Amino acid sequence: MGLSLDLTDYIIVLGLGFISAGYFIYKNSTPKPSAAESHLAQLSKTLAEQKSRQLAAQAAKPTYDGLADQMSKTDKNIVIFFGSQTGTTEDFASRLEKEANGYGFKAMTADPEEFDMQDLESLPEDKLAVFIMATYGEGEPTDNAQPFHEFLESSVEERRDDAPMSTLSYAIFGAGNKTYEHFNSEARFVDNSLTQLGATRIGERGEGDDDANIEEDFVTWKATVFIQVCEFFKVDPSVLQKRVAAQKAFTLTELPVGSIPKTIYKGELKEATSAERLNSVNTVYDLKNPFYAPIRVSHELFNQDLQKEGEDLKRHCLHQEIDITGSGMKYQAGDHVGIWPTNEEDQVKKVAKVLGLLEKDADGTLRLDKAITMTADDPNARKKHPFPCPTTYRTAFRHYLDISLPVKAHNLDLFLSYVKASSTGTNADVEKVKDRFSQLIDDKAMYHKQIVEPHVTVADILDEHPEVTMDVGAVLESFSRLQCRYYSISSSGKVFPNNVHITASVLRYESKGKKPRVVKGVCTNYLYELHEKLLAGADPDDIRIPCYIRHSNFHLPRDSSPVIMIGPGTGVAPFRGFVQDIAFDKSGKNADVVRAAASVTKAASQQNGNITQNGVTATGESRLFYGCRYSSVDFLYQHEWSQYQALGGLAKLYTAFSRDSGKKVYVQDRLRENKADIWSLLTEKKGFIYVCGDAKNMAREVNQFFVDLAKDELNLSDEKAHDWVKEMRSTGRYLEDVWS
Repeated sequence: MGLSLDLTDYIIVLGLGFISAGYFIYKNSTPKPSAAESHLAQLSKTLAEQKSRQLAAQAAKPTYDGLADQMSKTDKNIVIFFGSQTGTTEDFASRLEKEANGYGFKAMTADPEEFDMQDLESLPEDKLAVFIMATYGEGEPTDNAQPFHEFLESSVEERRDDAPMSTLSYAIFGAGNKTYEHFNSEARFVDNSLTQLGATRIGERGEGDDDANIEEDFVTWKATVFIQVCEFFKVDPSVLQKRVAAQKAFTLTELPVGSIPKTIYKGELKEATSAERLNSVNTVYDLKNPFYAPIRVSHELFNQDLQKEGEDLKRHCLHQEIDITGSGMKYQAGDHVGIWPTNEEDQVKKVAKVLGLLEKDADGTLRLDKAITMTADDPNARKKHPFPCPTTYRTAFRHYLDISLPVKAHNLDLFLSYVKASSTGTNADVEKVKDRFSQLIDDKAMYHKQIVEPHVTVADILDEHPEVTMDVGAVLESFSRLQCRYYSISSSGKVFPNNVHITASVLRYESKGKKPRVVKGVCTNYLYELHEKLLAGADPDDIRIPCYIRHSNFHLPRDSSPVIMIGPGTGVAPFRGFVQDIAFDKSGKNADVVRAAASVTKAASQQNGNITQNGVTATGESRLFYGCRYSSVDFLYQHEWSQYQALGGLAKLYTAFSRDSGKKVYVQDRLRENKADIWSLLTEKKGFIYVCGDAKNMAREVNQFFVDLAKDELNLSDEKAHDWVKEMRSTGRYLEDVWS
């Protein structure tokens, strides 16, 4: 595709020439340029960079045929769209595509962000669209589904009566979590909107619950919807009896030493586009293109010396400060930072061992370090590679594949196709393995007890059962991609515009079963590994983490309305940012004094006077309810709160320490003790409620507290009290940032 310059382009280029020529002539005759001259030079450079990006993007942009034309040219009859934030629904879409193709249909997956979704209106009647949509946060669409969501909103509002999608047939599955208020709201929204626009749904809408067993929900929906798909295409449902679990989509190739390309991926998360190869300037960092940032500060928040012996594995909680200088990323208190982890080297070697990759080739190269590429068998596939290629086995296992999860039931189904007698085994052994896998797939209680509780991974299964004779490529393809993890930012973007603070509890626990093992959270242990390297003297610029800012709706009110913040444990993270925001505004927007408060030491805090917990009043109407186990061990940011109080950022702090005495005390108890003050803030002063932390227990009990409060104060029935709380939520005065 050739480049074309319009009149505006020529004017810009000519103007740049005059600016540059004038500047350099003046520079050669004058020893020192003025501020105005420097500005001209910078302006010239900026305009040139902008035009360069524009031209590079034009050069790389493919001709867009439209969805219907693309499906026709590639001979597809099913398009599967996914809205994914953490990779679950994208994984479901890929599996559905493989299975559909195995049954003889012609399916393709599609990212709605990469298409003009108005093309759905012209999709022929003999094509089928499938939507697998996740709900994120407070009932929000995922990043890649946001434009589609907005398109549907405007279409329903403006063109509902025209039924513009009357020729569209579709199926839909939603991924959500019942511990959240807005369970599967995005899938319900898409379903309702498409119906209002005249589309016809086939089968029932599926709704997966990640708090229970979303895998089982998906498999159940998939089985019923395929029957409807057969009916739609007038195909005999007997095709569904065919086993398709072993369908492969990629071919693995080991690259000979002499043919390894100059560019080989060593952990980069994004394959460079043609435009980026032409022009390295790229200032947009997001889920598909992270920024690599150094960690400038990292320290322990828990008092390691006072932890109780024998209570648990030794607990760690990190405060880390990520330097985003030069990224162009902005954030507000309450936003999230997404971080991509890497797997532990021990886990990498564990997988490599069972696949025979710790052996050396004839040329002396460890197979684990061999250069490889995986290429899609379908030339029209959306993904040409399952991860950035070419790379090495080690890099794929370390950076790209989720190798440490318990083996999924659908992986066991895949493994069944590869069970054969080993060199030392018998046919009876084969049948025994097949029987076990089949039982684990069908018996959910057995699967939970034998796989989930003892945390049995793919490597464990392959090591235990040599009868599973899978080639390395099939194993690589069976893994899901290692996904971004999200953390509530624990700083204010007003006070720390170039640094993002996170507060991360390092996940480690002992599994159940006959052979207990220590199970580690992938991302928090990756951050702890970096923490130890920094303590040992590593240069922060040599240790960069891929990250981006995910904006949320969990923000302070725009006016000075009272705020009631409820955040036990690391749930206090966004409220540290909130309090810094308030202190910044009340200190005359003096970021330096708030930064000083954020870095206060224990000694300085005691010298200035500690905040009186459980109710001392300062100027303002901010309330923080915080809980942890011990006041002396895990009271996060204990020595900062009095400083924020002195600056007007915090009025009252209520603390609940569950293990300091014989009676366990939680934030819910402190709420009940102060219900009169809380009710006054909510009804007389139109205050806002913010809850952050555990969704399954704490957030539910806090919600119930407000239901009971409304019942008592307004003399309401249980149903009416729930409606009152729902009204608080719908008007944006009850916000949650919770996880399960």
